[in-house]
Amino acid sequence: MALVFLLNELREKLKLGKLAVAHINHGLRGEESDEDEQYVRRIASDLNLPFFLKRLSGRSLSDPGIEQWARQERYLFLHSVCQSSDFDLIATGHTADDQAETLLFRMMRGAGIKGMRGILPVREDSVVRPLLFNTKKELIDWLNSKKIVYRIDSSNSDTSLSRNFIRHELLSVITGYHPDAVHRLTMLSLQMQDAWTVIEKNVHSWIEQFVLEDVDERFTVNTKGFLDKEIASEALKFLFEKHGIPANRFHIRSVFENIKRSRTFLLPGRWQYNPVKEAVFFQKENGACEELFCRIPIPGKVRCEERNIGFTITEVRDWEQRDNENSWSVFMDRDVIDGDTLIYRRVNNDDVFCPFGRSGPTSVIRFLAKQGFPKVIRSRAGVVVDGSNKVLWIPGVRLNQLCAVSKNSRNIVKIASKTLGNNI
Repeated sequence: MALVFLLNELREKLKLGKLAVAHINHGLRGEESDEDEQYVRRIASDLNLPFFLKRLSGRSLSDPGIEQWARQERYLFLHSVCQSSDFDLIATGHTADDQAETLLFRMMRGAGIKGMRGILPVREDSVVRPLLFNTKKELIDWLNSKKIVYRIDSSNSDTSLSRNFIRHELLSVITGYHPDAVHRLTMLSLQMQDAWTVIEKNVHSWIEQFVLEDVDERFTVNTKGFLDKEIASEALKFLFEKHGIPANRFHIRSVFENIKRSRTFLLPGRWQYNPVKEAVFFQKENGACEELFCRIPIPGKVRCEERNIGFTITEVRDWEQRDNENSWSVFMDRDVIDGDTLIYRRVNNDDVFCPFGRSGPTSVIRFLAKQGFPKVIRSRAGVVVDGSNKVLWIPGVRLNQLCAVSKNSRNIVKIASKTLGNNI
């Protein structure tokens, strides 16, 4: 309750405006839980603050995952109060001791830099932790100086719960050797937060540059992105979390080890990935194929919502042979393109083209198979065709020799593809 008294005392100085108390009775400690509820209700009344309450029942402290369940229910309730009653922020009473316990807990689970940021002082969902840099002892001393009666949750002494074990056993031993360990761990969390801010920017840039496709049950990554192993590892972890893939760092490491092996590899959660020359395709098993039909004006810019890919076509005056080396951005002879609009669609079984650098036409499906693309990838490959339905380009794979720029080309266009809308 130190948080309530402090915020109420500093209300005018901090210009807080509307202030209220929200309490959730998890129903886990019988009469003690009810007594806590009555205590909080009385304090809110004495301070003339609105009081919001939610009662839960049917669970026990011995239930598996009880801490996670209680935390989830607590935040669901707090957010519902915040939204329904038009509050701007949710302030919780986490302390520096809570931060130290969290870091030790995550350290034992092998957390990376992102996880070792610990409890964030400010979250994007309007949750703030004003007491995060104050120790529990400092707050208790302040309450005693104000002669404020407070209550202690008896379940916090149950060392069968992992966090309580860290609090009473592990952290007490550490502070016995290093009295300022809580402060040092809090400073470590700030260093990790600063480090992650830098890494996050690099991850965002990596995704913008190397993620070629990112939709509901699949995403594709350019193999060049894996050259920067550190940033690529964090980016893959983000993508796995985004798509709900329950993978760990072992699975991420295996992607790097298998990057040059053209076959299917399995991931948890019924996901799989296929490294194929310039790209690695990640897809959920038996994922449904979406409709694909996107018009691209010449010149112009368009976003293909089905694949979350943007296409840009521009007219080019200066061109050199080396410019065609990037299969995700190609140059074409405008005079061999029929019509003023290109179409990005799914490959058909009867599609043929002349692969750049080779002579003679071949089936697009057969060409993809020879390049090592598995059947699940071939069946959903996208191709760019012109007004006469002639395949000009398989983005990320190969340009049609017939539309390639030569020394005799007079009108040249550049068509580039880029994944859009990747937010961290």
